[in-house]
Amino acid sequence: MTTPSFLRTTVAATATLALCFLLSSSATAADSPDQSRQLGMPVTDTELAAWKESVKGTSPSRLKVRPLPNGGWTFAQPDGKPFMPVGIEYEPMAIYGKMDWPMIERDLGLIKGAGFNTVTFWSIDFNASGGAGPRMTIDEMVRVTDEAKKRGLFVQFYLNIDRFTHLFPRAVLPNGQQHGFDIDYSCPDYLAFTDNFARRLAMALYPYNNVSTIVVWEEKIGLNIDNRADKVAVTSLFGSSWGKKAFADWLEKRHGTVDALNRRWGTQYASFPEAVDHALLDFFNSVLDTDHRQYDILEFGEVLLVDFTKRFVDAYKSVDSTMLFQCRNWDLFGPVRAVHPGYSFLDSFGVNNYAEGRGGQYDISFRTEVMKVKLVAGVDKTAPYVSNYGLRTNSLDGGTHGLVPDDKVKASMAADTLSLFSFVPEISGTSYFTYLYKGVEGPWGIIQDTKGGTLPIYDSFRAVNSLLAPRNEEVAASDYAKPPDVFIFHGMDAIYDLRQTCWAEHSDLAWDLLEMKLNYGVVSDAEEFNPARQPIILANFHAYDRKLDTATARRLLQYCRDGGTLVIGNGFGAVDRYLWPTDKIAQELRESLGISTSKPRTGKVTVKFRGWWTRMPDLAMDDAWYVEPTGELASGTDVLADMEVNGRTQPAIVRKTLGKGTLYYLLFDPYFPVFDPYFRKWGEKPSELNRTSLPVLHFLFKKMGLKHDTHFGNVGFDLKNGRISVHEEPVHHFVSKDVDRFGTYADEFGEDRERYSGGVITSDFLSFRGQSLNERDWTVEASAISSIFAAPEDGAIGCFTSDPVNLIILRD
Repeated sequence: MTTPSFLRTTVAATATLALCFLLSSSATAADSPDQSRQLGMPVTDTELAAWKESVKGTSPSRLKVRPLPNGGWTFAQPDGKPFMPVGIEYEPMAIYGKMDWPMIERDLGLIKGAGFNTVTFWSIDFNASGGAGPRMTIDEMVRVTDEAKKRGLFVQFYLNIDRFTHLFPRAVLPNGQQHGFDIDYSCPDYLAFTDNFARRLAMALYPYNNVSTIVVWEEKIGLNIDNRADKVAVTSLFGSSWGKKAFADWLEKRHGTVDALNRRWGTQYASFPEAVDHALLDFFNSVLDTDHRQYDILEFGEVLLVDFTKRFVDAYKSVDSTMLFQCRNWDLFGPVRAVHPGYSFLDSFGVNNYAEGRGGQYDISFRTEVMKVKLVAGVDKTAPYVSNYGLRTNSLDGGTHGLVPDDKVKASMAADTLSLFSFVPEISGTSYFTYLYKGVEGPWGIIQDTKGGTLPIYDSFRAVNSLLAPRNEEVAASDYAKPPDVFIFHGMDAIYDLRQTCWAEHSDLAWDLLEMKLNYGVVSDAEEFNPARQPIILANFHAYDRKLDTATARRLLQYCRDGGTLVIGNGFGAVDRYLWPTDKIAQELRESLGISTSKPRTGKVTVKFRGWWTRMPDLAMDDAWYVEPTGELASGTDVLADMEVNGRTQPAIVRKTLGKGTLYYLLFDPYFPVFDPYFRKWGEKPSELNRTSLPVLHFLFKKMGLKHDTHFGNVGFDLKNGRISVHEEPVHHFVSKDVDRFGTYADEFGEDRERYSGGVITSDFLSFRGQSLNERDWTVEASAISSIFAAPEDGAIGCFTSDPVNLIILRD
């Protein structure tokens, strides 16, 4: 028989049932300004004193987060027992149009019964967006917390305090216009309102130990970057008089004097306010990506959010110091402006995931997720938290979000992205949520179908969670003893860069390390470099010829002298944070390396690795960044690899002892090709990325004596090696799935797609893309490649496919 897309089909059993997705209209009426203003009424001294008297002698006993030796993080219960949050994001106002308490109570029971231990509530109806939708009162937040507690569920609240735009002014742009829905974070009245809201909420939620985390805001970025043909425009969201003053004060604190600012910016401003006015408007109208002012403008866009968030947290903790806090930023699937060491006061940082489904395919992969959470853990120094939008459907939302284009992708995403997020915690040392949403943005009738029952997708979720929930403590406690073997240096100078090539290079490097089964960490210039903690630091991105703080370059070299192993590239320290040449660093490198080089140039190079034992083939690069030696090598400088350039042979990789440590220097860039330098895609299709870095790192690690896996390929999953390896069953890795592409071709690990392109195979749940399967009591034969999902239910096998196929499924 031919199975249409979206059908659950009787296979080796009975009955056929259409897989339906419920559409719903959500409430759009705004909560009244009077009601909203009650949330931010000042707490009087009398009111606070009475509350303190009522809770005298009590203190909440809450979950805690703690760092782990392997670079991951874990939650722990008050008695120290490991705990992994496994939950869904659930918005009752969007599903029912109001707080329908009998239905909410029923849903909480279903969520608990599905194996979840945590549920997230939005404090506003996100359907209505822009702050115009109904908002939970504090009394409603208390009641839903109490109902969850009765069922043994932890609660997380998304406050969305940035969505009070019906009460306070929206952010002002540099040209005087208002932004679409962002609030003015510098408005004094708004800041006073959020201070009061924080204190009132703290008093109300104080007795509830099951409130695990409060998310202050989600999705905000502080600015937008628009890349144009030859220039870049920055739409800063701090153009009001208050925002401009905050920026001017920050610049004065950073630079001290206007003369110092002008030297670093290459300008002639008479005052800090003048510098702010002119710079913001210039960037709004677009500037060259070599503009010397970019670091400060881009960083302040994040600092504004850091300060805004910390103010709310401090106000809350003035009443209840035990609560855990988080914020969540969407901007981690491209340029990583969202990360900042100033967020270290938070207990966790949400990684907002979008599955855009461009061109009829997924765009989430296991390695992309690991890369994101390690960036957060390394730069923010707080627990990464995978959350939100594990799946997203085509919708009426015409905003900045990536949208899934067709129904075939929606079907497979519903179950498979949950599988992805279920195992990211186990591998990366983090926690996860998948967003189960019903409304304008996504017709996901997860909880209730038209007849009041549960849908097949919900059953799939329940089956996936049966993998994780019974092993919660085992997963949270298992094998975190081994610290990272190697560290990636991801400097703040490369983050606050209009071009941001560092993101693509970081992708290549992170994926290489995962293929080698090496646990890695991320370090930034916000911390000290210590050879005892960080035995190997890789800082050889070509991006660092764009900008690298001079003091940071010197600290990295000192780390090497103190005994560390440092790998740098041909642009290291060439230009400082403000894009001015740094001759002193160049001179120090010449003295340290025993080699002088030309300026970076581009061309075809062929790298030849020395040493018969390596058995490394030549590495041809059609268009690479490279430098040429301009003099003789000093004694003690070892040449490890050569490269042919324009018919000449020259050193490609050199090594030099520096103090107690070892310095490796690459005269070519193995990560970033010259073509399409900004718009190269980062994340979904490794075959389209420059993979020349993998053999280079393999060669270097052999030289260093660092043991790594040389059998690059999909060999499964393992809890026993830092949670970053992929070994053994049941997981065959997570990968972008091409639902419109047919034929036999290799996946990202080199494995035949007709066999696997990722999936979860358990005794009671099946999720994979392919044509045939014989594993763990399942036998599957399909007439063509398809994404296939199945679970036993009521004596039958319920399944759905993403393509019309003839399908046979047998289960022993």
